[in-house]
Amino acid sequence: IVSVGFKGMGGYNTVELKERNHFAMSMPYSFFDFAKSMSNKDYYFDDMGARAWGYAELGLGHSRQIFDNLRVGAKVKILLGAAYADLSMEGMHAQLNDNNQWILEGKAKGEVNMKGGKFKTKHKEYKSVPGKYYDEVTGLDTDGAGVGGWGLGFDLGGIYEFKDCSVDWLDGLKVSLALTDLGFISWSNTMVAESSGDKFEFNGFQMRYNNGKIENGGDEIKDDLADFVNMEDKGDKGGKTTALASTLRVGLEYPMPFYDKLSAGALYTHRFDGIYHWNDWRLSANVAPLDWLNGGINLGMTSFCTTMGWVLNVHPAG
Repeated sequence: IVSVGFKGMGGYNTVELKERNHFAMSMPYSFFDFAKSMSNKDYYFDDMGARAWGYAELGLGHSRQIFDNLRVGAKVKILLGAAYADLSMEGMHAQLNDNNQWILEGKAKGEVNMKGGKFKTKHKEYKSVPGKYYDEVTGLDTDGAGVGGWGLGFDLGGIYEFKDCSVDWLDGLKVSLALTDLGFISWSNTMVAESSGDKFEFNGFQMRYNNGKIENGGDEIKDDLADFVNMEDKGDKGGKTTALASTLRVGLEYPMPFYDKLSAGALYTHRFDGIYHWNDWRLSANVAPLDWLNGGINLGMTSFCTTMGWVLNVHPAG
């Protein structure tokens, strides 16, 4: 939103105001196979869940040259939480019985932290226990939402350049290390919804297809998902504290001895976030033949896909 940088206090300083939003989801292939075909006798859904949260961040950063070849930096961040939501599922298992009915078992739990928020519920009868009712969670009412929590975060980093080494080929090599988003947010209230863990009948995802495309609306699928997790409102369980999803980055950059305006780079990134963790390995070639012209190409191999890209930067004086 706003970012300001200036020299002072023996180094370089930054003041930043940001809006941060994160979303992570883990869905096994078996879940999509079950939702579409429902043709096998048994389905198991391991490491299944989703998490989302948003907050505002005011960061104060400072970096300085410690030695001729070492620069370090740190940032302190004040965090104001808007909302946090987490859905986790354990031991989810779907089995087709002799009466061609799908029986689901397993434990689902949802937690939402949001000032002024509350679950939408529908009074519903247990299919497995006729005459017994519960308040099934069908959605979330966000009227009157505000600041739901506060916290602190820290970023740490440094870069070291090899100079005047006894090993000639090491000269010019830069090694960088950063660990970002170390911290927490303390939330004022926790709305909890849980399934009973008992076996229950599930009628399946009522998807209608037309030429290979799903034509029924999102509201119908949302209702099917509510039936699938089968959760009941357990009320407000008070405050809790959640850790931020930290990220580690390790980088290398090396100038080519035959042409010092061309360098090769490597960057490894790892996100620490439980079952939502991921890795990214990236290689790049960077060239700056003129003061006003530079560019590069890169190849990335991640936990999800492989990517490739290029950039050209033209920045003449004035």
